[in-house]
Amino acid sequence: MKLVKIMPKIQNVLQQHKIFQIALGLSHSFFLLSDSQTLLAAGLNENGQLGFGDTKNRNLFEIVPLPLEKLGFIKQVSAGFHFSYILSQNNELWACGQNHVGQLGMGDFTDRNTFA
Repeated sequence: MKLVKIMPKIQNVLQQHKIFQIALGLSHSFFLLSDSQTLLAAGLNENGQLGFGDTKNRNLFEIVPLPLEKLGFIKQVSAGFHFSYILSQNNELWACGQNHVGQLGMGDFTDRNTFA
């Protein structure tokens, strides 16, 4: 089955760029596209681990709004239990999601629903 058929919201994007990388968390998934700036996400989002700025679960892949002017190109994406990381071209680590034991490494225990 072609991805375009199961992801109508992002059909145009998938016709322009190939999937470059896949990251799988416990109940959430990411596709990084070949332009290294488009990140698609779906799945559980109760801790903000998808990075959309909310905690709404997604059952279709959507484009994650990213601060590209600060982030630049994405080298790698990783998904954990209820948290996610992006490694930028400048070797900066961006994270979002559950942080109840400080796993985001930001010096606090506050969940994040956008990549910071």
